[in-house]
Amino acid sequence: MQVTYTEFWEEPFEVGTEKLKNVIELLPPNFELSNIDVECTDNFEREFKDLDELSNYRNHKEKAISQINLRFRNAESSTYSKSAGFLRIGKGDHLLISHLAQIQLELTGEESLIESLKQKISAEFSTWLPQNRWLYKSWKTVKYKFILLPFFSLLVIFVTLHMSGISNVVDLESTNSYSQMVVLLSVISITLLLTLIISSIISSIIDYIQAKFFPTATFLIGEGYVRAQKLKAIRKWIMYLLIGSVPLLAGLLIS
Repeated sequence: MQVTYTEFWEEPFEVGTEKLKNVIELLPPNFELSNIDVECTDNFEREFKDLDELSNYRNHKEKAISQINLRFRNAESSTYSKSAGFLRIGKGDHLLISHLAQIQLELTGEESLIESLKQKISAEFSTWLPQNRWLYKSWKTVKYKFILLPFFSLLVIFVTLHMSGISNVVDLESTNSYSQMVVLLSVISITLLLTLIISSIISSIIDYIQAKFFPTATFLIGEGYVRAQKLKAIRKWIMYLLIGSVPLLAGLLIS
């Protein structure tokens, strides 16, 4: 029985042509690579005759690879051009909420054959995952800003109220309670305004860090490999800064 198997993996990945070759080697002999087209950040789509030619692509940052599409045909079919499936690596059309990069695979063939390939291909894709992939998911899906922004907002409120001596501002039994209440509302309004400004700044910084230093689709081809190595070093320093800031923030809250 002929079946079509479709699978999506939404995970951060690092992939070069060698790993692509590993996937192709898992496919049966009748699955021939018929087409390789690559979408780049300069809005050009480039076509390559084979993976060796793709491995020689410079992959300059102005023309960096954003998505790779591999298409397969069934060499044993009477219709030689009959599709046997495709492999799409990048952001893809199916990407919705998670903001993670996507690997999309579709294979057509005998059910028993496709069933035997599923686990092998999934195991191979697991080797594409970068180290500390939980950190990518933390930035991209859990969204640190939804954790950090309320924390910083509370910190701003705490510091502002502490510095203003708000506990001594309002005395409801006093004849000047009205003016004291005006002062209280003024302090709260200023606090909320500062919170909004700081939250917006922090949100922008986090978005920049996510996009710049934690790309979820990394293509280790040409100059892309060099860029990836530089980003790894930068990510280590970011982690050191984050870890080092925890005692500092904790000290501010305690004091």
